[in-house]
Amino acid sequence: MGQMSELEIYSLGEYHLDLIVSYGAVPVIVPRVTGVHMLLDSFEPIHGVLLCEGEYHLDLIVSYGAVPVIVPRVTGVHMLLDSFEPIHGVLLCEGEDIDPSLYEAETTISPEELEEIKLLHASDTTIDKEKDIIELSLAKLCLERNIPYLGICRGSQVLNVACGGTLYQDIGKELGKSTQHGKTVVHIDYDNYDSHRHVVKIVENTPLHQWFMDSFEDGKMEIKVNSYHHQGVKRLAQRFKPMAFALDGLIEGFYDPDSYNPEEGKFIMGLQFHPERMRGHESSEFDYPGCTAAYKEFVKAVVAYQKKLNSTYEVPNSLKLNEELEIRRKVIVNSFSVARNIYAFGDKFHQSKESDLRPGAEFLESNTALSMQQQKRLKQMGATVRNASSYMERMKQNEEKEKLARAVMGKMTVEQLSDLAFFYHMMGTICSEVLEMKLQEAVSNIDLPDLDAF
Repeated sequence: MGQMSELEIYSLGEYHLDLIVSYGAVPVIVPRVTGVHMLLDSFEPIHGVLLCEGEYHLDLIVSYGAVPVIVPRVTGVHMLLDSFEPIHGVLLCEGEDIDPSLYEAETTISPEELEEIKLLHASDTTIDKEKDIIELSLAKLCLERNIPYLGICRGSQVLNVACGGTLYQDIGKELGKSTQHGKTVVHIDYDNYDSHRHVVKIVENTPLHQWFMDSFEDGKMEIKVNSYHHQGVKRLAQRFKPMAFALDGLIEGFYDPDSYNPEEGKFIMGLQFHPERMRGHESSEFDYPGCTAAYKEFVKAVVAYQKKLNSTYEVPNSLKLNEELEIRRKVIVNSFSVARNIYAFGDKFHQSKESDLRPGAEFLESNTALSMQQQKRLKQMGATVRNASSYMERMKQNEEKEKLARAVMGKMTVEQLSDLAFFYHMMGTICSEVLEMKLQEAVSNIDLPDLDAF
């Protein structure tokens, strides 16, 4: 990795990516954006396959100092997300409708109306379950770790669903287009796709207010935004605060106020509109100066998060391995390797000595507070026990008991063995019944909190 922060960005997939993943490689896509050729060392080490993709938001990301790494939409990639670690930020953008079953949708839309919606929005209503799984996994990862997240359009809907919110399956059918002012709000206009705009009201003392306040006119906290969607936030998840509303009441932007401080690496936000596309036809000039602010602050948070993450695992330069420490390190690594082989071969592995296992056990006993990164490395090395010598001793005892049992049973008659098998089967059944009864008694004796107190 180079000096710039890495950023996970989601994109569509193709047949060649499916094959790459199916054969065990993780494709990492190099975006086709201005200046990325000067940042290729930021993708080192290259373990996967690098492909190219480009868009407005990627240009902004690179211009503000982050390196976008695109996660391809291919079957099975959701099981390989840890291969993209460390993740310093996630940007999710446009796409198809989210599977309604993922947010327990309650709708008044009739089957006939659903068919009408599918015909009108054919490109959006095709459900892509693989994409849903990947993007929801990334969003939940950000929410759990406080990784900077910016959701644009569908990406904002994914964020809301990941946190327990719901969506309108179709704004026109469920929310209605009439407003209290007698006007209509068109959220998607296929005839004027990029040039269409509608008014949104900005909520005071929010990031959007700070970014666009110099563009307000006639004392109104309003701006005009683009719109490419027929779905939107219905019930906003509890942790989020609205930042903007369309005139029909639809939430057009929200954020987590407790996770917003770009200087400290905190940024969790969803925007229903596309600020990166709010510019004139064939023009690089934005509708408002604040259009780029979301990306600028997001990258600021990504860079700060990366620095904070690196400082957690940073080793002082003064702590260099001398010859004695290097020898000890090799002994411990060998101990972990022996422990791994014991688990791999079980009682067939007899070449280990207790003295080979003791260094690893002592190391683990003296390092009970391990970092997440250290734990992951230890698991990869096979260090799965904290006292390998005790484990080996128990394994020897079990071998001796098994040999003794086989010797005794070898002298028993068929009738005796049948009676013995029936006896242990019956004891197993009785044991299960008694265990279940005791567990039920234990649960019934637990003092539950008074629900009225909450």
